Amino acid sequence: MITEKLIFKIPYEIPTAFHPSDLTGGQLYLRKDQATVSSWVSDIGTARNFAQGVASQQPIISTNSVDFDGVNDNQGLNEAHPFGSDAQGSIFISGYFDNSKLNIMFSSTDLSANNEFSNFGINTDGKVRIVFIDSQSGGSSNILDGNIVIPNGSYYYIRFTGNGIGNPYTLTVNGVTDTLTATAGTDNSKWFDSLLTTDRLNLGALIRPFNFHSPVKINKIYYNNTALTSGEISNMDTFMSNPLNY
Repeated sequence: MITEKLIFKIPYEIPTAFHPSDLTGGQLYLRKDQATVSSWVSDIGTARNFAQGVASQQPIISTNSVDFDGVNDNQGLNEAHPFGSDAQGSIFISGYFDNSKLNIMFSSTDLSANNEFSNFGINTDGKVRIVFIDSQSGGSSNILDGNIVIPNGSYYYIRFTGNGIGNPYTLTVNGVTDTLTATAGTDNSKWFDSLLTTDRLNLGALIRPFNFHSPVKINKIYYNNTALTSGEISNMDTFMSNPLNY
């Protein structure tokens, strides 16, 4: 007697690890493992190159961060009206907090004016700050501060979300929703489309007639201009929470 054994093979997909490039709407992703002191190129979207050719103004590449000294270090690029059509979006930033001076991790500025800029940073008290000032374009100032305190020297990951003009911003620190207080203006999700004359993107500084340099240690920066789902946000938070994820 001849018998046959039938073996049924059920196809299945091996799950792959999440990566920011999986999301639709990604505009910028700076990852520490691709940074050099003179050039940091976005891994997604337009290949924006945040450059610094002057040796004395270049950051240091540390084990898990790109470190700006707060004196004159900066990297950036000139771009007319960067992200200017974006009325909403989310910026995820991770790094290590230095309380010696206001931290400005990411900013957009007008090289010829002091009163048209945005910045995403952390105050010296460890509380997150969002700034959108469009006075050059006839607007007003929005300065909003969080309430969660980031300890000095600690690793953080922050999400700043603009939800469309007239709606409150969403701010999370290390995956926890923070409460914003308006130091100036209102909590109304003013975003990049409000900045009509900006022409510069910066890391570690505000570059304009009156410059400001910041002692920041940046691990990753990611920007998406769509309304992310709760699942996508959860995936991004998990990804950003580990400084070794790139």
